[in-house]
Amino acid sequence: MRKIAVWLLILVVWVWPAQAQTAGWMAWLFDGETGVLTQVRADGTSSTLLLPMPPGFDTFFRRVAVGRGGSPFAYIVYNNTSFQGQLAVADSSGSVLTRFNLPLTLSDTFEFNTGEELFNEDNSALAFGYSLDGGGWAIIVLETRLNGTVTAVLRSDDVLAGMLGLPGGFGLTPVVRQFVGRAVTFTLVQSGTEGQPYYDSYTWDLNANTITMNPAFPSLDADTWLPTGETVMSLSDDRLPNQSETFIFWQANTLHVYDPLSAARFPFYSAPAESLYWPRFIQNGELILVSGSPASGTSSQWRVIRRDGSLVGLLPTSLMLNDVAGVAD
Repeated sequence: MRKIAVWLLILVVWVWPAQAQTAGWMAWLFDGETGVLTQVRADGTSSTLLLPMPPGFDTFFRRVAVGRGGSPFAYIVYNNTSFQGQLAVADSSGSVLTRFNLPLTLSDTFEFNTGEELFNEDNSALAFGYSLDGGGWAIIVLETRLNGTVTAVLRSDDVLAGMLGLPGGFGLTPVVRQFVGRAVTFTLVQSGTEGQPYYDSYTWDLNANTITMNPAFPSLDADTWLPTGETVMSLSDDRLPNQSETFIFWQANTLHVYDPLSAARFPFYSAPAESLYWPRFIQNGELILVSGSPASGTSSQWRVIRRDGSLVGLLPTSLMLNDVAGVAD
């Protein structure tokens, strides 16, 4: 009887209102070999855009961050011989707006996140983090307008980071999670590992020049519904039924949501025999798309979940998707 009481207590019904469906949609597809972006639209038409390769570089990184509303485009190019990298921002005409020469890096934000939330609300700036090849890390805020400049920098060896005790060891990458107003939220991720069940995240206030802990992003597997700031994530929760001892590392057996209005995080869906991956808002925030896999890892299946934790249905196992992003509306 006690277990039933706990189950009812912590599986909270989550029914915040969603926005109305808008007509039409469009999506960008990126070919990392050629630098070609293809825009596919709801009416069946498409168009292409070639991202410029700046002089002295020859290789595109495989992912592109697309700004809010469908442009601009932030991407990384490398020199395959010197390993020198450059962060570039281009507009919808294919013109380069601004560039930033990267130091030799081990990893960067784009390895983990290329969502529109890396841009501020009007796409006038981009927040980007990277780990230095020799140890340490940095976050820059880069203007995306023509000939834009770096307007703010946070480094692991800054007094500000030291005051909060932020680690600065080799291979730590600051993954930007959100850029709202004058605040950048980031998670420090250790490269070359299988990840962690929980992470510490921080918000850097550019105006006040302060860093505070942020409870909204304890998982890398997360998605934020921008109109409300709600964040859905997959997490390990031993309060709910699980088979964690059968998984190699850990089992993300639940979906949690963080509600900024109440500053509370709670589970609303449980998968006792599976680990959940890549939860994403879909259908104007009304539903959640998430993948699940058993301990054997031999199969995975995407399913659609309502906000109250009920199952809408399963996608066919023949549908192979590595990840889905930017499909909230």
